[in-house]
Amino acid sequence: MKRYYLSILVLFLFFVSSTSSIWGAVREELYEEIEAVVPHLSELPVEQMLEVDRAYLEFKRSEVEREELQNLKFAYLSYRPLVIEQLLANSASLQEADGKELTTILESLVAMRAMLSESELLALKKQVSKEELAREDFLKLLLLKGDFNLAERLLSRRDMALAVQSKLLGPARKMEFHAYVGDDTPVSEWGVDQDLSNYQLSLDGRVNYRGISLQSGDVLLVNVNTDTENLYSFFLKEPSPFAHAAVYVEVREGGRWYPAVYEIYEKGVRLLPLNSFLHQSVVSYAEVYRLNELSDGISLEERERLSFYAKTIAAEAHGYNLYGDPAASPDNHYLTCTSAITYLFDSVGLQHFPALSLVDPTLMDNLLRVGMNAKSVVGTLEFMDSEATSFVGNIDNGPIDEAVVRALVVMKFKEYLRTLVLWPWGVEYWGTRLCLKIIDNKTPLLSDPLMAIFGFNRDNLPYGPFPLMGAMLSIERALIKVVQKLQLQSELKSIIKQERHQGVLLMHTLYTQQRVQEILESSFSPIRDWFVTSEESHYSAWAEAIYRAYCSYSSYGCGGNGASLASGR
Repeated sequence: MKRYYLSILVLFLFFVSSTSSIWGAVREELYEEIEAVVPHLSELPVEQMLEVDRAYLEFKRSEVEREELQNLKFAYLSYRPLVIEQLLANSASLQEADGKELTTILESLVAMRAMLSESELLALKKQVSKEELAREDFLKLLLLKGDFNLAERLLSRRDMALAVQSKLLGPARKMEFHAYVGDDTPVSEWGVDQDLSNYQLSLDGRVNYRGISLQSGDVLLVNVNTDTENLYSFFLKEPSPFAHAAVYVEVREGGRWYPAVYEIYEKGVRLLPLNSFLHQSVVSYAEVYRLNELSDGISLEERERLSFYAKTIAAEAHGYNLYGDPAASPDNHYLTCTSAITYLFDSVGLQHFPALSLVDPTLMDNLLRVGMNAKSVVGTLEFMDSEATSFVGNIDNGPIDEAVVRALVVMKFKEYLRTLVLWPWGVEYWGTRLCLKIIDNKTPLLSDPLMAIFGFNRDNLPYGPFPLMGAMLSIERALIKVVQKLQLQSELKSIIKQERHQGVLLMHTLYTQQRVQEILESSFSPIRDWFVTSEESHYSAWAEAIYRAYCSYSSYGCGGNGASLASGR
């Protein structure tokens, strides 16, 4: 049954008609037809261009095979910019008298929730100045960006006054922070800024912001604008379309409701202003999923309970669970982004989400070498393809090409883990291991200063096996170097752009191109130094013995129970 629904989705998704088809049997044929359609976008009517967007928003995620969800997301995200580019090109070619056609184009851009650049918006502004209906749609385009300062620069005084009065622009200010890292500013501190509560809130507790009506308890699945966004989900068997998850909650502070996002970062759980979290400097793409038990709305009591528990958990001391498996921390002291959500939902009495995302068995040998022995985790897919949730909407901050480069790096890293032997080594690795051992032993005069250097305390230091924790810092830095180098690689960007403009972007097809492999391999030297071939590992059996002996000495064997670095745990 799943294959039937997926076939129907693809038929709508790419304007391909067929009387009877099954995904596995006709996939290549469908993609060939897609590649024939995309170059002719300029010939398609606007209504037909929007079919892809509508189909992606409406299809039921639980009816699609899990491994296809990432492919569909990238296909959709690679298609969106092409449609938006074509709509802008159509607009630029219009004569001044074509007011009706201009309005149609603007309505289509609004329907696509297009995130246009300032220069693109300036070009449209010149065209819409004399068209009253077009001006209304231009205002809607600016509201989609949620950028108060940009709206002030581009809107007339009258239109800006309307935008401010409607509160659809959101707050004029945002809080600066870094994804995953940094220090937490408690809601009790940023909640004194009343501007951060300046949203259009409906009587039923929903906030209308950037083209989506959000409700407390909505799950946000996001791709984050960081070079290592997929580092903590690479080990999953089924590729995860999203690297991070959070929850939208309205928190009550000082007698006001503040739209906020509940998430975990490197030092625990925190609450962030909604507009700051969804800003393009933090999030590149987000999808919103709502619990079906809350689909008819949320009561004031439920809002109050979500607010109470979100603030309570954020105020508690928590550390990051590098094992991934919630069973590794039964008391929820150590969490991942997804288990932080299940902890909140379980506390409130909402839907429970079990750990269903399997660890890739082909990576297990290397994962065991660094002490990671989880078999399953709570993944982002649990919220995406569950019968207990429904898709609500999305925000696409772009750009797609940077996300594709990051995905290629993760695919290459997984290939290394699958085909080579991970060989943790180096001064930084062993130095980090030694520091962790000193901290765990509570060595006088050394452990507390070392924790301070790392930026943690004994309650929020991450929880995981020493080999993994020792390797993560070096691997993360190496991956950042690789991603940054590839982002500047003009030839790779040209290949990605060519693939997008020729047809649907297939990540596997792109990845297996010989030239793409050559570019990736030439940039992967910082990572390659961490691996040896199986033959090389046999020649270095003595080093392997020393490595195993060290793991045994530290009482946290590779694949063993790992390290708990919090006092009393």
